Amino acid sequence: MHRSIILFLAVFTTCFTAPQRRPPPFLEGAPEAIQNEFWDLVVKDEEKPDAEIEADLRAWIDKIGEPYKTKFEGFVATVEKQKERFEKQHEELLSKLSPEAKKADAEITAVVRDKTLNGIKRVRKIKAILNGLPENVRHELLQDQAA
Repeated sequence: MHRSIILFLAVFTTCFTAPQRRPPPFLEGAPEAIQNEFWDLVVKDEEKPDAEIEADLRAWIDKIGEPYKTKFEGFVATVEKQKERFEKQHEELLSKLSPEAKKADAEITAVVRDKTLNGIKRVRKIKAILNGLPENVRHELLQDQAA
């Protein structure tokens, strides 16, 4: 989970702060108009939870069709495999954490799993948790990323 959180934060920050947003893998090489539709769909409404964004995204992918639909399904399968791998790594790392770091990890994990949030709100909450931790606990959590 730690690595997935940091990976998520890194990808999210890169995508949204880069001078020119990079498309997700399933839209690489797509016309700019399609890429813009994607960004409008996923960042337009900060109040919309991930479940609604995902439903809208799937409907949009169905609308634009091939080859994007096949690429999207491949992307989803890859993300699911990575998620499983990260969960296993998280369990291994969790046993090595101090009680304070385990508590912070539980808070972060709850935010990650909260289906009522979207990516923007999730990142803000995770950053707030990390910023509110004592330096040694934050360091311990982030140190596990390098392991």
